[in-house]
Amino acid sequence: MALEETVADIQGKIRIGGMPNEYAVYQGAVIPILAALEWPTTDTLIVYPQFSVEGRKVDYALCKPITQTPVVFLEVKKVGGLSPKGERQLFDYAYTTGVSLLVFTDGQEWDFYLPTGQGSYEQRRFCGLDLLKCDIAECCTRLRRYLAYNEVLNGVALHNALTDYRKVLEERQIEQSLPQAWNQLLDTVDDSVIESLVKRVTRICGYEPRRQICADFLSKVPRMGVLSQPATPPKPEVRPNPPPAKPQSGVGFILRGEWHSFPSAIRVMVGVLEKLTELDPTFPDKFAAKDTRKSRRYIARSKYGLYSERADLCEKFSTPLSNFGWFVGTNYNKGDVVKVVTLACEVAGLQFGQDLILQLD
Repeated sequence: MALEETVADIQGKIRIGGMPNEYAVYQGAVIPILAALEWPTTDTLIVYPQFSVEGRKVDYALCKPITQTPVVFLEVKKVGGLSPKGERQLFDYAYTTGVSLLVFTDGQEWDFYLPTGQGSYEQRRFCGLDLLKCDIAECCTRLRRYLAYNEVLNGVALHNALTDYRKVLEERQIEQSLPQAWNQLLDTVDDSVIESLVKRVTRICGYEPRRQICADFLSKVPRMGVLSQPATPPKPEVRPNPPPAKPQSGVGFILRGEWHSFPSAIRVMVGVLEKLTELDPTFPDKFAAKDTRKSRRYIARSKYGLYSERADLCEKFSTPLSNFGWFVGTNYNKGDVVKVVTLACEVAGLQFGQDLILQLD
């Protein structure tokens, strides 16, 4: 069933009370929408129900094929059952695993969150979608933008989420700045403001007021209360990092408590770059800008940009950076791997050796 038809069917069910509990929401709303977004809902290792996170269960983890790495957590409640407690629980799951996109739904309302955003949980919500209040076209556009299967896997959905979150953040700061701007305008009235008021009064009553009368009036206009300093974005909630994962046998890295295993040191390096790109699609551009070397580049848009003087190395020692449109050079030893990962941590704002730990032996 097409997504538009699926949303219309869900709207009808909700209106007649056809989703009386969480299980009905699972079966009647969540799975049909994921299926319409081309998720393989019968593959329980990709659309993973009751995904375990430190002894607790996320309703659904949407995972990458093959690696079964969760990229989206989806928590479900009964219609009308969304609450701050459930919201907080969902963020706890994200902090533990590093998942970059969260969805909280009761079938009717679909709230999308960016865990790495600023401020309270509510302030990290970049889209709130109500299937009964928004028209079907808008609902489908938003659902595809953030949850379409291929878009999630290739990082486009996360990029869309980051873009829309930044717009929400900008609008919020503008709204917070308006009272302060208005107060400053009243406190520093200039001739242009007085002249505009003179013309407006004249147009209304037919009599031109003296400039001083208008200036006196503006000085008495009530100032608006300013609740916070809008120039400074709200600080993110300070939360302790999860306890580090215990080193395991083999080669890999630990990112914020989660162990990632790889067959070689080079694959560890590539894995770190891919994971950081999943978390922030702009990471490769920032990382490439930090790489000041000329003859060799750690990453490049083309494999022929990796080794400027050795075309043979470009063919032999390069690998795609997943599906992100970048290539990584692989002609490096373990010492080089440490340098690359250290630089990557600096770009991503991580503490090397604390937030991200390498195990290369």
